[in-house]
Amino acid sequence: MIDEPTRDVLQACVRRESRSLFQYVRDVPLWVGPADRPALAKLKGLATAEQSVTDELGRYLQSRNAGLGHIGAFPSGFTTVNDAALHYVLPRLITEQRAAAVSLEADLAHVTDADAKAHVGELLRLKRQHLPELEGLSSQPHTTWN
Repeated sequence: MIDEPTRDVLQACVRRESRSLFQYVRDVPLWVGPADRPALAKLKGLATAEQSVTDELGRYLQSRNAGLGHIGAFPSGFTTVNDAALHYVLPRLITEQRAAAVSLEADLAHVTDADAKAHVGELLRLKRQHLPELEGLSSQPHTTWN
């Protein structure tokens, strides 16, 4: 059984990560020219990998009878990136990823369950690994027409 404070931190982590801008962008159309399609595919692959680890954390919570609660909808403010150009979205994603890493570090300090700590630690490791990859995508020249 997971203690209540740890459960609350883990549920908030799953909710926050599942409803991040990174995950939103994975599912909505972004405008990219032909030269940017590999960068978009890379971005979506990184987001999918993080969602997979987040899903594992959710399954862990369920296996410990801690449940997930309601994850909710994406913030309505995210709709401003629907059909936006990749080069417009990347700086926002990088900023969000940095903030998310800080939040995960704080979450780790409040998680007492060793297995749960490992799940959160894996998500933090992945986020730290992906940040320079996203920055690399941002530094590449982007096309604005075909």
